Amino acid sequence: MKKKPIIFRAVKSFLDDDVPAMAAQLAFYINTAFFPFIVFLFIIISSTPLLDESALYDLIAFLPNQTATIVLDGLRQVTASRSLAVITGVVSIWSMSNAVATVSRALNKFYDVKENRNILYIRLLGIIFALLILVTIILNFILLVGGSLIGAVMIRYLPQYYALWHILRFLVPFVLMIVLFASMYKVMPCVNLSFKQALGGAFFTSCLWIVFSSVFSYYVNNFSSYDIIYGSIAGIVVLFTWIFVTAYIILIGGEVNSFLAGHFSKRKREF
Repeated sequence: MKKKPIIFRAVKSFLDDDVPAMAAQLAFYINTAFFPFIVFLFIIISSTPLLDESALYDLIAFLPNQTATIVLDGLRQVTASRSLAVITGVVSIWSMSNAVATVSRALNKFYDVKENRNILYIRLLGIIFALLILVTIILNFILLVGGSLIGAVMIRYLPQYYALWHILRFLVPFVLMIVLFASMYKVMPCVNLSFKQALGGAFFTSCLWIVFSSVFSYYVNNFSSYDIIYGSIAGIVVLFTWIFVTAYIILIGGEVNSFLAGHFSKRKREF
């Protein structure tokens, strides 16, 4: 019997694992965590001496204009009270850990394994990865936004390395994103995976998310009619759509890893 092409087997695996339903569940938790997480992130960044409020616009530049406006308006009202920083931080990390725990359940489903680890351990992993996400975003923000300041210093004192720095300031955030996703894909499922086995899905997720966010933002800003259809809540609808597709992409990366693991292990048995 002739084998089906790998793309058909991948699509069948995608549908059998019910990725759309799992993505909807993950998107719900990300939506819950999004605003407290962004508020806490802005409080941290705006408290640094090197960055002011104008630099914060660059952090959400990937969002469509309508959504970015709503987020910024909300941030100006909430972040005016610094006393909320601790409460917001706790809520944001806890909410984001729910999203990471959902990724763990989805990955276990993809690998067809049952969770046998302690629920407190899973929650602790969720909190750790929530903090890692926060640190990664801050580091990327410093590299992308503060990179121009570092570049100006390098032009003056180390001009021979400026071209290399200009490449690294965009390459390093991409690498950090891959490392973050690879770590999540390796640790969160209840299977024994090497870091190398998790890299394929992490690379796929990072590339696909960057492409999607750029194309989606450009489309909404220039061609869509969300404001005509949804009126004043168009920005919220756009944000929820972006988060849902982001959740989809994260889970697709995990599905890619599980499919590749099954595909290559099957080929080894055949030989």
